[in-house]
Amino acid sequence: MRKRRLLSLSLLALFIALVAAHGAYWVWARSFFRATITRFVDQQDDAGIKITYQSLKITGYPLRLRANLPQLRVTWPDGSQWDGQRVYVSGPIWNPHQANLELAGPQSLYMPTKLGTYTLTTAGGDADVNLAYGGGFRSGVLRLHNAALTGDGLDHAIVANGLTLSAAIPKEGTVDADDKSPDAPVTLSAGVSLVGISPVDIPGAPADHIERLVADTQLHGTLPQRPSPADLAQWSQEGGTLEINRLLMDWGPLSAQANGTLAFDPDLQPEAALTAKVTGVRETVDALAQAGVITPGQASGIFAATLFLGKPDASGAVTVPLSLQDRWLSVGPARLFRLPRLELK
Repeated sequence: MRKRRLLSLSLLALFIALVAAHGAYWVWARSFFRATITRFVDQQDDAGIKITYQSLKITGYPLRLRANLPQLRVTWPDGSQWDGQRVYVSGPIWNPHQANLELAGPQSLYMPTKLGTYTLTTAGGDADVNLAYGGGFRSGVLRLHNAALTGDGLDHAIVANGLTLSAAIPKEGTVDADDKSPDAPVTLSAGVSLVGISPVDIPGAPADHIERLVADTQLHGTLPQRPSPADLAQWSQEGGTLEINRLLMDWGPLSAQANGTLAFDPDLQPEAALTAKVTGVRETVDALAQAGVITPGQASGIFAATLFLGKPDASGAVTVPLSLQDRWLSVGPARLFRLPRLELK
């Protein structure tokens, strides 16, 4: 009986000691987490990126660390600005290289560009981020709900019920920085997925909303340090390409699945070679002709060209080559229309 009591007391003492040790570790981890956030903010400030927030409170005991950052604002040197009503940054206490971001409440991103000034707003969202051991970015996924884009040249907001962005950088040692060939290793994988895009006010559009638009890509060549015209030109001149592994679009009667390669010509205009499996061709070209975007003769020629280039399968889909060169989008040898000039310089 006495031995059993001693054993019980010993187990209780061990349990209390473990709880106390864990509590002490969590307090230390909280201080380290706070210092990490403060150090990160200071590092960004040195790089010209200013991050401010109303307060910093860390909770999450016993298994997580969760930083509450109300009224978060991030300002970039080019004038872009992100305002978040409330942002939470959290992660398990045993893995400092995993982080989750919760964007609670309205968020907005103000973007001045050469093409105009735009604002992206969202009702909220979340993100998962994986960091390398050196602290650099390894991979991440961002999900936004009810995102709306407004700005110059847009008569009304373009809304997407769901927007998902993903990116991943290969592990160190898998990319040869001296390899400038077109077949250079992947330096970045990126994806975008939009659901329920509306309204789409384009003459001759198959429908006034796009049900789904998905793209999975891989960047080949040395990763540009900044998205500037100079760095983009250097990447292109060194043979950089964007491999489109999957491009899906459901837009009214038009449904397309494509893959291929995108690059830039010496004038920094996009050029592409794709293979697409398309349904709803006749309905789409008829809508373009009725809207006056193309002539009835061009509509007949495009439809005939698609039938000549690819025989419809059991579902009515045809597989055709698509190309973009000198800003002309073509189906096989038949030109559809010329895209406006992309001003990057």
